[in-house]
Amino acid sequence: MTAQSLAVRTVRSRDVLSIVLVGCLALGLGWWLYHELYSAPLVVELDEAEDAEYRVTRLLDVVKVVTQEVETTVTARRTDENWRGRVDVEIEAPVKLLYGVDLTAGEVSVDMRTPGYARITVPEPKLLYHDFDPSRIVEKKVKTTGMRTRWGAGQTQLTLCIYIDLPNEIRKVSTSRELLKEVRERSRAQLRQLFEAVLPEETWVEVRFASEAKPQPRRARPETKA
Repeated sequence: MTAQSLAVRTVRSRDVLSIVLVGCLALGLGWWLYHELYSAPLVVELDEAEDAEYRVTRLLDVVKVVTQEVETTVTARRTDENWRGRVDVEIEAPVKLLYGVDLTAGEVSVDMRTPGYARITVPEPKLLYHDFDPSRIVEKKVKTTGMRTRWGAGQTQLTLCIYIDLPNEIRKVSTSRELLKEVRERSRAQLRQLFEAVLPEETWVEVRFASEAKPQPRRARPETKA
């Protein structure tokens, strides 16, 4: 082995070592950046000098609508009868209902006159959207009598039940007292959690809906006899 070839091998070894060293440094730097930027939890700092009511206002500017999604099952029925016979149809469908509380409405008010207490009044939750997938409808019953056939009148009444009776039943379910009560309480809890996150610690937050904040009518005083 000549001195020249030995020198070439030495240079090549140094180049390989340099590449390995640079690669290790790059991997180390990449891991550190990933850990600092993505793995570490993001810390949200609130300015303690900010007024508490201003914090709530700032949150309202960011969060426009608070939504609640409800999944339920709705049953629809249809009966059609004439001189040729009778058709009875019954279907069942999974339905998604989306409710929302509009925080941009003029009904939102913030009362923080009492230290350590915040009363926030918001509009009532409203149904924003409802959806059902026709492919997931379960056919419970299609019964025909007389000269009415399963593939004639039965299919016609089944189609009408899906696109007329089922939406009507969805509207009834979406405005039922039990479901609206559940949506209200879920929305109230979510709103309270949002406001507690921006208010100072140990602040007691009360969330009211517009109908709850209406003043009760005063009763007329009984007339006193002279």
